[in-house]
Amino acid sequence: MVTWLDQIMKEACDAAALRVGPKKPCRQAYWWQDSVAVLRGNCTHARRLWQKAKRRKRSQAIIRELGFTYKQKRKELKMEINRLKSEAWQDLLNTLDEDPWGLPYKLVLKKLRKASPSLTETLDPGILSDLLDSLFPKSNTPDPLGDWRDFAWSDEWLVQQGEVQKVIQKRTTPFRKAPGPDNIRSIIWKRVTNKTLDWIRHIFNLYLIEGEFPAV
Repeated sequence: MVTWLDQIMKEACDAAALRVGPKKPCRQAYWWQDSVAVLRGNCTHARRLWQKAKRRKRSQAIIRELGFTYKQKRKELKMEINRLKSEAWQDLLNTLDEDPWGLPYKLVLKKLRKASPSLTETLDPGILSDLLDSLFPKSNTPDPLGDWRDFAWSDEWLVQQGEVQKVIQKRTTPFRKAPGPDNIRSIIWKRVTNKTLDWIRHIFNLYLIEGEFPAV
């Protein structure tokens, strides 16, 4: 029944909206310039000529000359990239005087957060052991099957449709955040019909009564 509900929701989404197109191209590097594109094209062309000469077993003199040309083009490309990186870094440093709490501050703070030790690394080993024992007791572990052996269902525990609607309306998922295991965003669930809500309520109650839940 859960599979059926997922299927009708997917069919409804496909009928109401188009599929998302291809991903947007990645952003260029902060140091990228047209000069890099030109030098990169020259370097790629020189490398192909050199590799083509080796495959066709041209004379060693020609292969050495093409190899030397390729290395020169590659060196020019690396020098241009290093120059642009240095300029971009200098521009970043110059912004410290204008906006000390801007991008440079955020970059440094991000590095410091990654380098700082975690809570478990700063705690005393004895304290950490006691804390873990209190959170995860080693003894007196309850037996789930034994605890539910004499369980008797009561209709007072049935899920009501208003409860389902209340939970769905409370769900807030940012647009950039990935949806749940069903791949359906919360904004879609908020727009389902009352009949669909009734089916959701029925599924919840069915699994609660049986004491079995579908695998995610």
